[in-house]
Amino acid sequence: MSRIVITGMGACSAVGDTADACFDAFLAGTQGNAPLRHLDRARYNSVIAYERTEPGENGGRYRSSSFLTRALGEAVEMAGLSADDLDVQVYVGTGLRELRTVELAALAGQTLDVSDLDFTKAVKGILPNARQVFTLSNACAASNYAVALAMDAIEAGAPMAIAAGCDTLTSSMFGLLDRVNPNTVDAVQVFDKNRKGVLMGDGGVALILETEEHALANGRTPLAWLRGVGLSTDAVHETAPDKDGILGALSDGYSRAGITPDAVDVIYVHGTGTALNVGTEASVLATAFVNSVVLLSKYAEAQNGL
Repeated sequence: MSRIVITGMGACSAVGDTADACFDAFLAGTQGNAPLRHLDRARYNSVIAYERTEPGENGGRYRSSSFLTRALGEAVEMAGLSADDLDVQVYVGTGLRELRTVELAALAGQTLDVSDLDFTKAVKGILPNARQVFTLSNACAASNYAVALAMDAIEAGAPMAIAAGCDTLTSSMFGLLDRVNPNTVDAVQVFDKNRKGVLMGDGGVALILETEEHALANGRTPLAWLRGVGLSTDAVHETAPDKDGILGALSDGYSRAGITPDAVDVIYVHGTGTALNVGTEASVLATAFVNSVVLLSKYAEAQNGL
């Protein structure tokens, strides 16, 4: 089976406008949390978020789409592709789609077409010949599913596909989290005994995926290789993480990639900063990486099995 490579990437977040800027900021420990700008602070207990300021935006409408198109444009340019000629399938992961646009339209007494809720229009605006655009709205796992489906498309015969993700703050979701967080939250404190809960943010990301043969034949240098994606839709609980389900996803990923846990150098976790999520993920990592994550194992023990 042909190897799948990444030949272009784009990203924007509260700490950067490009993939390189975001990566450098992450390594430097740059914090993007700041007082709310797009939502009315008077309505909430917590008034901090990881928010982006997007130049020229339409009063807060289509913010998710703007993050997505920014990331797509960067990824396409990095890969040296022509946006007008790309005939590819695009998979976009999102938690809330264009819910903020819906909120603002409702407040103004306006109606929206259902096509305004997904990202086909946004993608077609920058990639007019995109074959199909799939909007996947399944919470925090959405972008992982986008990568998995793009990989499936290539393994099924497509020479190239795009995986992307985007989300923005919405009044309803920010308000919901504000009501369920037991404390005022100023930052997401993952694996911190003083953690206080969830905090929302803005951002977008895009990856150009293709077979290694296709990339090299067209003069593109691989940035990285995508070895495998593991997923687990265990449906044990509406929101609570399940240790066995997460371990199953890890195991599936290892199997598909043909590696063992000792080959892993870097781990990025979901990390909501809540006791249940942090404790479950610490326990999962301690189980999956017995020799590699000694500190997390000790942390899990210190937290009395949280």
